Amino acid sequence: MGCGWLGLPLAAAFARDGHEVHGTTTRAERRAELREHGVTPHLLRAGVTGVEGDATVLAGADRVVVAIPPSGTGDGYGAAIGHVATASADAGQLIHASSTGVYPDRPGHPITREDDLAQEPSERAARLLAAEAAVDAAAVPATVLRLAGLWGHGRHPVRFLAGRDRPGGDAPVNLVHRDDVIDAVRAVAGDPPVTGTFSVVAAEHPPRGAFYRAEAERLGLEPRFGPGPSPGKRVVAERLAAATGWRARWRPGDPAAP
Repeated sequence: MGCGWLGLPLAAAFARDGHEVHGTTTRAERRAELREHGVTPHLLRAGVTGVEGDATVLAGADRVVVAIPPSGTGDGYGAAIGHVATASADAGQLIHASSTGVYPDRPGHPITREDDLAQEPSERAARLLAAEAAVDAAAVPATVLRLAGLWGHGRHPVRFLAGRDRPGGDAPVNLVHRDDVIDAVRAVAGDPPVTGTFSVVAAEHPPRGAFYRAEAERLGLEPRFGPGPSPGKRVVAERLAAATGWRARWRPGDPAAP
């Protein structure tokens, strides 16, 4: 559900593995692109009032993977994901791509437990947690993957920071390569499926200032970071490693990564 920058390569990977894969898009002109990757396309949109389109493909799936970012639905993100979860009630497993943004800033103390949440979450974290709650409440085996900042294949967070003054260069970065996310989804979508909530993040957490300065130099950009500590967090994917053996293959910023 959602064949964008993450969802389409993930769907294509399952197709290459020999599975029958169906993928959704909100734009009719993208159906040919999905077919080129071995994915049967469907026009579906997750909205605040329901799933627009023929959602029967979700109910009949062995695995439903939801890769819909919260940006398109705003405050209604939890409701939209809830409608997807309801439509997937007869599926074998529901896998939802969430974010490590649910965790609070915790300088100096690594976040190793998925229940280490703020008592009063930020507005963004509250939207993410509402979507997770909707997935957990679904009448289907559910898995929530909290993804760190995504990079790889032409995408790098440093591009969003170019030319901006940023404080807190000592805060650690939390990143994960797209290929490692695909590996994580494969790991939890096995037989039997692995259910629960898991952080998905690379093991290395270099200081933000040094990391982005080096990456900016490599990419010809100019983000600027001030020295000193700042609110931040270091998320550790211990639970996913214990449950599946998953380990990130790529270190943040590895120039050899695709």
